[in-house]
Amino acid sequence: MSDQGPIRHREQILLRLFFEHGAAERAGDVDAVMATLCDDPYYEFFPLNYRVEGTAAVREFYARMLGANAPGSQTFRITDTSGNLGDLNSPCDVIWIGNDSMVTRDDLLMTDADGRERSLRYLSIFTLKGMKLEGERIYMSQGAADYIRESLGEDFVSLPGVSIID
Repeated sequence: MSDQGPIRHREQILLRLFFEHGAAERAGDVDAVMATLCDDPYYEFFPLNYRVEGTAAVREFYARMLGANAPGSQTFRITDTSGNLGDLNSPCDVIWIGNDSMVTRDDLLMTDADGRERSLRYLSIFTLKGMKLEGERIYMSQGAADYIRESLGEDFVSLPGVSIID
């Protein structure tokens, strides 16, 4: 139960998918990440203004992010979970959850393989489509934006399904 009362069925589905999705990301398992997504997923990244749309483009995003950042090549430390709803066992703050969407916050310190420490802050809005995650709109700190841009590579924005939001 959260501070907002009992979690309803659709909210439970969304939370389960969110936890599975995050566990797959942390494990570096692109196929397991994709299994949590609908057939036509999308991601939007701000302040990068990237829109990644469709299965092939989203898969390429994860292949690059998880390949460049293979498990063990960096460590993450959660620095603040004070906003988490109720007793949810989440690696980030679940700030709000509704019938078909939820808002989360990540506040991490990341140490990469070279020993460089970065502050990564994200506010994410997840949406549900049917019984899968439809997409994620992510607002991030400049440090997180730099990290993602570097991990994806300069050619990423020229790939089919990837566009710049005006």
